[in-house]
Amino acid sequence: MRGTIQPQTKAFRGALVRPAERRFVDLHRRSITAGLLAIVAAVAAGLGGWPFIAFCSAVAMLMCWELTGLADADAGYRAIAAIGGGLCCLVGALDVGLPILAVLMAILALTCARWALARALLGIYGAMIILACLALIEQRMIGWLSPLWIILTVMATDIGGYFAGRLVGGPPLASRISPGKTLSGSIGALLCAAGVGLAFRDFVAFDSLWLGIGLSICAQVSDLAESALKRRSSVKDSSALLPGHGGFLDRFDGFVGGGIFVAVADAWGAFT
Repeated sequence: MRGTIQPQTKAFRGALVRPAERRFVDLHRRSITAGLLAIVAAVAAGLGGWPFIAFCSAVAMLMCWELTGLADADAGYRAIAAIGGGLCCLVGALDVGLPILAVLMAILALTCARWALARALLGIYGAMIILACLALIEQRMIGWLSPLWIILTVMATDIGGYFAGRLVGGPPLASRISPGKTLSGSIGALLCAAGVGLAFRDFVAFDSLWLGIGLSICAQVSDLAESALKRRSSVKDSSALLPGHGGFLDRFDGFVGGGIFVAVADAWGAFT
């Protein structure tokens, strides 16, 4: 009837939401989850010692469990990968010997890559998870400012990429791997990481600005690598353990590349 206001359907009401609001529809859940994780990580990093080792080992276990899930592994092999990931972190942190750690990491890599040669990258990524966690533990043993800088730099990379990508948009960074990631998001991530580096420059002995930019680049590469693994497995998220983020592999993928970068930079004496 003309002149009569028709009841709004749910679909019609959804269409009235402004584009900007639709772009940030998951922001509330993401913020709560990220905030809680940041608090736990900050407390563990602040305490250092066994609390931080336990935190890194637990994260490694969950990431390895999710990683083998991308290969449709059964529960037994997923449990082996998870336990192996945690043991590798503990053995590495205790510094009981490189041969034992190498054997454990080889078992973990073979477990992750058992199902098909084409998925051997899962085993490589599993080994990278362990090395990254050990690099973070090593930095915490030296002091607390370095791991805090690493955590904040990776977080700034994620936050900068998220907001810049959704606000600015533009051409994709790697459309065949992750269509949602944009070039503007990558630039925003680098700028935020540089901001963290500038904030730490007067408090640390290393060049936190340029190392922070390198750390951000490696974190983004690791993020893309994890996206490629998920695309190969035809899944959107590694799990549903973290509301708004997916799984621990989705949330901490940047720390994998970042941790490897820190380990290499430390070996070259960049932190001394």
